[in-house]
Amino acid sequence: MRCSTKAIEEEAHAAALHLLRLSHTGGDGVTAAEKAEFLEAKGISVPFLDGPEMPPQAEHVWGWFQALCSGRGGGFGPAPLSWADMHGFFNLQGIEVRAWELSLLRVFDAAWFEVNREGKKDE
Repeated sequence: MRCSTKAIEEEAHAAALHLLRLSHTGGDGVTAAEKAEFLEAKGISVPFLDGPEMPPQAEHVWGWFQALCSGRGGGFGPAPLSWADMHGFFNLQGIEVRAWELSLLRVFDAAWFEVNREGKKDE
């Protein structure tokens, strides 16, 4: 990686929070992005649609994260992504993952839980 890994993690965390908040489904089954697009179609400005973009160096890791989330397990609630889940995913995909990418997956997972905690407060 050419840039500082810490800087990429910080940018990617901010972008992940933004993307996850937009895709979070409320109690009505509608995402924040869908609600905002509806309002904008009516001529009402919704500034929270604009947010930080995912750094190009992190886009592939974001894709992995989304795929891993689709198989997220848990008993009494969602569980963090496990090392076993990640190992199985990368092994099946034939991907050689680097340490900074694993670290970024953990950053995305923390953002996922942060947004889900926010959603529970709003409901």
